[in-house]
Amino acid sequence: MNISSSPVALPWIVLEVVINKPFKRGFFCNDESIKHPYLKNTVDYRIMVGVSVAAAFVLVTVCEAVLNHTRQEAPFEVTDSRSIPHFFLEIYRFYGIFIFGIFIQQSVVNIGKYTIGRLRPHFLTVCNPDYSKINCTLSNSSETIFAYVENFECSVREEKITDSRLSFPSGHSCYAAYVAVYFIIYLQSRWTHRMTALLKHTCQAVLANTAVFVCLSRISDYKHHPTDVLAGSLLGFIIGALMGMNVTKLFTMKSIVRRLQSNHPHPIYATNVPVASKM
Repeated sequence: MNISSSPVALPWIVLEVVINKPFKRGFFCNDESIKHPYLKNTVDYRIMVGVSVAAAFVLVTVCEAVLNHTRQEAPFEVTDSRSIPHFFLEIYRFYGIFIFGIFIQQSVVNIGKYTIGRLRPHFLTVCNPDYSKINCTLSNSSETIFAYVENFECSVREEKITDSRLSFPSGHSCYAAYVAVYFIIYLQSRWTHRMTALLKHTCQAVLANTAVFVCLSRISDYKHHPTDVLAGSLLGFIIGALMGMNVTKLFTMKSIVRRLQSNHPHPIYATNVPVASKM
């Protein structure tokens, strides 16, 4: 699976490199939701991705190394004279699917961002339009009714405004939720040692709490509206669940039975003899 040439990455490349222009949405002059100050990111996206991708590789490698040591599965025979250790195949499987899912969630997020073009909470602060050239109210109305302004110019370069039009959905929230859900499912399936169950649940709690922190920071940083964060989190949850359960096949009946046989022997799964014959 060549991730870099995957068709899934095509929408990402087209939207960010070729088009690079989100839908231009107007605003109401009295819209307080887009007048918040511009703040720095509490969580930098590039650092978050870099750390999570590296940590994911370490986590998968350690877990699969432990499983390979305890199960001692036979290597995969490529040819009569060559074979690949099962350990490497499992790392390629779970880590490769994780990276593949990153491209999927990023493509879905970018499609939403560029087609909707919702203004960020700090849009007017960054744009700083010349209100003397804008007619904010309807002149034919006896009462003050604010008009929807579409024709306006910002006082900064267009490149700086582009990001302020990419509020929905939250990319940080989608990515954080995706990573958390994928590895919570992965740990639940692959980390089966009873003596370290508390450590496993602690790791799962850390993943969940980190994702929640990232999501909430996007609201407090005035980078996204609450609905942006909610939508991004939901997308990340769905993609993480699909990747972790469906694509990796972690929770198929065959994998569940094999895990029970190797770690928690039970009369029902110990042999192929029907239960009724033992009674």
